[in-house]
Amino acid sequence: RQGQGAVTLADVPKRTEAAEFTVAGLPLFRRLPVIWFGDGGAAKSMLALYAAATIAATGEPVLYADWEFSEDAHRDRLERFCGTDAMPRLVSYVHCAAPLCDDVDRLAEIIVERDCKYLVCDSVACACDGPPESAETAQKYFRALRYLKVGSLNIAHITKGGEENGAEQRPFGSNFWHHMARSTWFMKRSDDSFNDETVDVALIQRKTNI
Repeated sequence: RQGQGAVTLADVPKRTEAAEFTVAGLPLFRRLPVIWFGDGGAAKSMLALYAAATIAATGEPVLYADWEFSEDAHRDRLERFCGTDAMPRLVSYVHCAAPLCDDVDRLAEIIVERDCKYLVCDSVACACDGPPESAETAQKYFRALRYLKVGSLNIAHITKGGEENGAEQRPFGSNFWHHMARSTWFMKRSDDSFNDETVDVALIQRKTNI
């Protein structure tokens, strides 16, 4: 009830750690939320797991909170990324069914217990407690993220209809998804440059506050 008191900004110690993780040249903030969004089949979940593995390889534990897939499928992907003998032990997985704002205490306990420094949420629409088009839904989601006190990569989708209706500019739903994330990236899979072994994906930054 008392909450957290105010501080004098001039007295706040300077950050001693890097402000971001870097995954394949892409910045992921240590303390702030980032959204990657795109259509189905753009390899969003696969690249999110790759980001988790890359961060874990630096010695920083990561929690992958999953509302869409299964632990054995992600385990298979992790093995293909890293090899059987080199899978990082610092990537934790948690299956989620309740909305993020209702499940936040359980996730906070896991983050503290496993000393996780970063969180992947896959995906936003499934983790909402209401329609993603609602401003209140987006605000509650970001309040829950803030409660967890770690940086996060949040996977989102796009509106049907493609570029003509602005679907490639912002995540699906309320404008607050775009406004409250500190950085958003649109992901697009090439239709004419992949085969059974290779997929080309472009990531295009649509917003940054940092």
